[in-house]
Amino acid sequence: MFDEIAINETLSDLGYKRMKRFTYRALWSTSGVEHFLYLEFYGTPKHLLTAGFGFRNLSAELFSLRSIRSYGGELYRLIRHDERFDCAMNFSFGRLRSPVRRWSLNTPDFSGSGLAERLKSEIEDVLLPRIQSIRGLSEFHALLLSDVEPFPWVACNGAIRAAQVVAIGRQIGMKATKIRAALRPREQWIRVGLHTACDPEYYIEKVLDDWDAQVRALDA
Repeated sequence: MFDEIAINETLSDLGYKRMKRFTYRALWSTSGVEHFLYLEFYGTPKHLLTAGFGFRNLSAELFSLRSIRSYGGELYRLIRHDERFDCAMNFSFGRLRSPVRRWSLNTPDFSGSGLAERLKSEIEDVLLPRIQSIRGLSEFHALLLSDVEPFPWVACNGAIRAAQVVAIGRQIGMKATKIRAALRPREQWIRVGLHTACDPEYYIEKVLDDWDAQVRALDA
């Protein structure tokens, strides 16, 4: 069974603060990188509990959404995003194990405390060793550029991810030429994310220009 109080207490013990129902922010987040945890039910009836995790640098997050709305076509102008706790870079627990498959817990198989303990084990033993060291912008930038499980490019919008690579790269002092070169191997995923709205190279140039213009405006 699902005991929300037991779940909330267990996640609190792991350093996750409840933001709203089924959404939690890691108290060990930093000013540069915030970490979130999301729970969800599915099935008929909705007895299957699944989970996901996400991370963000808020300024890069908001910039990347402005970028996809500007250059990704009409569909992306309808994107909804709650900047209090939404992450464009979010991934399922199913990606934490090989082979990748949907991860879920059948809640009727557990007592309330048993379910909380099973979720705790998955977070403590499997999730945290993969993500807890991602606390600085340099580490986050390296993660975004990489293409490995549990956070591959295929599992997110490549155009949004590329804009975050630009934003964080510029924040840590990376030259535009280096950012272009680093993103070149990811152009196929950027193209998929844009849905043919524009060419990946054009998009990267526009995003670089937009970030630098934003910085100049803030410094003025």
